[in-house]
Amino acid sequence: MKENLREYARFGISQHMLYGVCKEQPEHHLKTLGEALQLVTQPGFLPSGRIEHIDVCVPVDEPYRSQAIDILNEYRPGIKFVYNKHLVPFMNFYPGASHGIGMDEILDISTREVDAAHAIGANHTVIAPGHDYPEDRVKAVAGLEEYMTGICDYIQKKGWDIRLLLEPFDRKFKQFLLGPSGETARFIKRLKDDGLPVGISLDMAHVPLTGETFEQAIETYHWYGLIEHVHIGNCVMRGDPKNPDYGDTHPALGIPEGEVGVPELERILKALLGIGYLSRENPGSITVESRPFPSMNEGETVKNNFGLLFKAWENLELQ
Repeated sequence: MKENLREYARFGISQHMLYGVCKEQPEHHLKTLGEALQLVTQPGFLPSGRIEHIDVCVPVDEPYRSQAIDILNEYRPGIKFVYNKHLVPFMNFYPGASHGIGMDEILDISTREVDAAHAIGANHTVIAPGHDYPEDRVKAVAGLEEYMTGICDYIQKKGWDIRLLLEPFDRKFKQFLLGPSGETARFIKRLKDDGLPVGISLDMAHVPLTGETFEQAIETYHWYGLIEHVHIGNCVMRGDPKNPDYGDTHPALGIPEGEVGVPELERILKALLGIGYLSRENPGSITVESRPFPSMNEGETVKNNFGLLFKAWENLELQ
């Protein structure tokens, strides 16, 4: 494309993916929040654009929680945030599950995360669908609906401009409840039609793991009018399962054994352009989400990932 991708998209990174164990280590979390913000606000950090948003979360416990919120708010409004902690990661959402706590407690935990999203001015917060239970999937989906409805009720009662985005995963590698695009889209569309502030955060690293093509997933979610945020990432689904990058681990873009390099990025960008998600009138948000590239630090990885993305854009022929 002759025009720069920055005219069609708003770029972002995922802090907690780039800096590893920050969700488990609050001191590291605070340190790397500051590092990530300083990194992406450097003048000229990306020669073909700038980072406008970061997918972030904050620690659960004080004083780390308040300190993280203060750090993030220092960079507003220049940097925007997507709250991406999956709220209650990997938890089971139906009454027969074995997590040992009830829906009221789950919602209490999750609404505190929504509070944090509001405190940093985030307009989107992302959730995962939880584990898959093939033998009791109908009840599990009903539990997920109850959970999402509870969060949305909380948001709407507060009067906050926050949308709850479901991030589809897969049922083979991650073994999560929702992933197939048609089934997931119909579920979210039904909630949206009921007046809930919901949508889809579509992660390209998860699409190959579902057995679908990028075009199929993008077009399906677009047909239902659900795509509100996009992650660009990579996965490994062939070769040795003992490979540390195997499955849904978000290795850097372009690694030889991965599913997403420049040719795949071309297909993704072309599909997003085709549905109007990438446009000059309403640029869509794209978060490049990956762990550091082997032998590169975090800043070098971000530049390398975006370099591949810009290369793919340049390779597209004008339609």
